[in-house]
Amino acid sequence: MFHWLTKLRKYEAWSLGSPPTRLHKCSKLKAQEVYQILRDASVASLSMRRITQESWNEIYCGLMTIEVDGWQITFFIDCGDLDYCDNCVSPDGRKYEFSSKEAFDPVGLLSPEEHRQLKGLLRHI
Repeated sequence: MFHWLTKLRKYEAWSLGSPPTRLHKCSKLKAQEVYQILRDASVASLSMRRITQESWNEIYCGLMTIEVDGWQITFFIDCGDLDYCDNCVSPDGRKYEFSSKEAFDPVGLLSPEEHRQLKGLLRHI
């Protein structure tokens, strides 16, 4: 009886809009969700800090990880240019990982102006 009651309470919590955390961790972030965070960061409406020790100028070709409003985002920098989003982890644990099979890259969804602004911000953190 206790086991059934526990399951019922979990179902009620989930149906009221607060699904268990483990469901979030299994689901994947979509490129569009990551794009939204990048777009908001590019217009400087979200705080941003660098996690990677090396600054933009020290990375000619490699990965740079930042934190934006609780989101951990890793970019690939190629020849000093912002190339693509390698991966992202949302505050609730969901993940986006770049693969050649992905239809969209969040960085590629940015407008030219948003891309330029984001690149400028990344150079100075």
